[in-house]
Amino acid sequence: MKINKSFYFAIPMVLTACGNSNQTTNEQSPTASTEAISTNEEADGGCNEQSAYIGFSVNENPFHVIINTDNQEKEIERLKKFTKAVTYSNKIVDVKFKEFQAGENNAGAFVADQYRDEWTGVVYESSYKPKDGDGGFLFTDEYIKSHRIASKSVDEMARLSADDGDFISEHYPNLRVARALQTVYLEDGDAKIFTVQFEPSGNKTLAINVFVKNGKYFVNEEWGSGDQYSTWNVDDEGEYHYPDFIAMVANDKSHYDLYYTKEAIESFTVGKYNFKQDSIVPTRFACYYQTIDYQSKIEPNYWNLKSEWKNAFEGDDNCAPKEYAVVDLNNDGCKEVIARDKANNRIAVFKFQNGNLALYDCNYSIETSSTISFDIYKNGVISSGGVSVLSIKTVSAFTSDEITRYVEIMGGPTIEYKKSVYGDNTDIKEKEFETEASKLKDQVTDLESFKWVEFKE
Repeated sequence: MKINKSFYFAIPMVLTACGNSNQTTNEQSPTASTEAISTNEEADGGCNEQSAYIGFSVNENPFHVIINTDNQEKEIERLKKFTKAVTYSNKIVDVKFKEFQAGENNAGAFVADQYRDEWTGVVYESSYKPKDGDGGFLFTDEYIKSHRIASKSVDEMARLSADDGDFISEHYPNLRVARALQTVYLEDGDAKIFTVQFEPSGNKTLAINVFVKNGKYFVNEEWGSGDQYSTWNVDDEGEYHYPDFIAMVANDKSHYDLYYTKEAIESFTVGKYNFKQDSIVPTRFACYYQTIDYQSKIEPNYWNLKSEWKNAFEGDDNCAPKEYAVVDLNNDGCKEVIARDKANNRIAVFKFQNGNLALYDCNYSIETSSTISFDIYKNGVISSGGVSVLSIKTVSAFTSDEITRYVEIMGGPTIEYKKSVYGDNTDIKEKEFETEASKLKDQVTDLESFKWVEFKE
């Protein structure tokens, strides 16, 4: 299954308060005293001032993914204010804004960790380095001073208590419980959360998250498809993914802030429940869609790379790429692929955009069938050389648009200058060629500093 979506999605959340009030039931669920609460797109767009989700990866700076917002600069300024993070391992750690990172054409999409440099978001600095990865939420100093981490204990795959079982039987008389997923106890039993998934009924499946305090039950219903192909909140085997909570309690104990993430095969939802004595208010911050892409843009297709390499070096069977590095030397969001052979006699640089490769230049001239000099700069490449009767110098700047080559041809009684786009040549003046050559700055001499990947077919 492949979904290529990079936007957030607002889904109605039905919250039912039960317990002290009289309830009526229909075939499936309670209908009295229900309220449909929909988060709007502006709220989902990251405008909540109190928090934001942050991911801690092994040997990586912590990172917050920015979804598509109308005012990205404002969102970045908001994120700069967060100096603390509370993790799922119940740690309060210091964080500091480092930089904004522009990803490649998929802002807001979560993908596997190794593709993180495709995300658009904010990079933070922190001394906290988890061994196996961790997640959490960002806060300001003021919030941390007015709240503390609530003590909690979690029973996974828990059995329902007698009271909870009676509540389920009374309010969902025509549904059969498939499993109790978890029970979270807060502050030594002051409050709790439990999750239940029911057996399918018709073509629908219901899961509920139940919040209990002072003998009162608050129910968050989540409906999915009853067959194996189900909606975003259930995985492809029809099993509900319950929320993971970070529980913060106000210093005056007036309320809990229950920050949660809920992961499914194709989405990652982030939000909060404000849990008071007699009410609970849900807020969804964002729903990120995950891109399941086995030919990720971060990795060039091996057969494509081999084909482009052979074209560059005239199909020399004795020459093959040994390794490659994916870089973005000019930081324009369009990557470059540098490939070289085993003996380091052959090297080529390709534009790598949307998974496609296009040759900038290499250290071999097809026109003269000879090895030539080849220099890589932060913003382009220059090659030069040939044979005694013909020498060619080519300037190719890195670009996110079409590749344009400026060529100096020395052979015969005159020197020619050409501009080549898509293989079409037009005559230019020497001054234009020299101007383009002078734009290439900061020669790259330490190729070993790149992360090289072994070429494997």
